[in-house]
Amino acid sequence: MKKYSFLLFLAVFLFSCEPENGKDNTLSIKFNINSGTSPLLYNTNYTVNGLTIQYTDVRFYISQPVFSSGAETIEFNDAYFLGDAASSNNTFVVGDLGKRTIDGIAFGYGVDPSRNTQAGSKAMPAYSYALEHALSSANNMYWSWNPGYIWMKLEGRMDANADLDFSDPGEIFSIHTGVDAAYRFVSRTYVFNMNDAPKTIQVDMDIDKFFDSYNLLGTPFAHPLDTNASDYHSMLYVQDNSNLVFGDFYE
Repeated sequence: MKKYSFLLFLAVFLFSCEPENGKDNTLSIKFNINSGTSPLLYNTNYTVNGLTIQYTDVRFYISQPVFSSGAETIEFNDAYFLGDAASSNNTFVVGDLGKRTIDGIAFGYGVDPSRNTQAGSKAMPAYSYALEHALSSANNMYWSWNPGYIWMKLEGRMDANADLDFSDPGEIFSIHTGVDAAYRFVSRTYVFNMNDAPKTIQVDMDIDKFFDSYNLLGTPFAHPLDTNASDYHSMLYVQDNSNLVFGDFYE
């Protein structure tokens, strides 16, 4: 009898783990991290605004994806993803959208104010997250409770004197974005169907476009702690260029 009771329990448990109605409409988003149209590689020469640079650390947060389906919106307010150019698979498993037609996508670039600092409505210390969580302090993407998380690390070297030697003094750049007031959403119109099967859509990123019309030689560092910092507007300029970085979605 105990054997049959266990088997019955196991069957009920496995059934409860299945998506609703046995259908799986889980959406994933694959972020292709490029310099121009080529996959971004560390310690590789790229030309940006006429300046030869090398990237050494490119990581960023995506948060709170929201989808439109006609007049309806489907929100994932507690979903976070940490993209990393060093990773071979930057795929964000968002969640189950249900069977429907989607016609628009938006997501936050950074960590939203609800979790970014201690003042957030859902705030908790970064060390309290599980090690595998995107917001874990183990990811080294956290300043402190004020200003909170580093939303993007954009670091590397630049050949300031055009001698192809990146070890000269003053040839390091480091942009760290953050601060609640700079949180931005990126949105795109894109129509696709969820039809009782998992789906992955893709979007290409051109990291070089963060520096669109930005004077990297003149302002190679920006790590503002608040909106009053002297480097806040330089950081904000780079953060606002996030809308230029992302292309259109595709399957």
